[in-house]
Amino acid sequence: MPKYNKWLQDVIDAAEEVMKNLGDIVYKEAVYEEALCHELRISWNS
Repeated sequence: MPKYNKWLQDVIDAAEEVMKNLGDIVYKEAVYEEALCHELRISWNS
């Protein structure tokens, strides 16, 4: 198993959570970036 599989899965899971929470509303790119960073901090600190 490549060592980056867990990291990649964390990023995918965080991105899915962001899209679920933000819904169909179109935001500026910076909003998505900040939300993704926030989700990754939560997942990596738990």
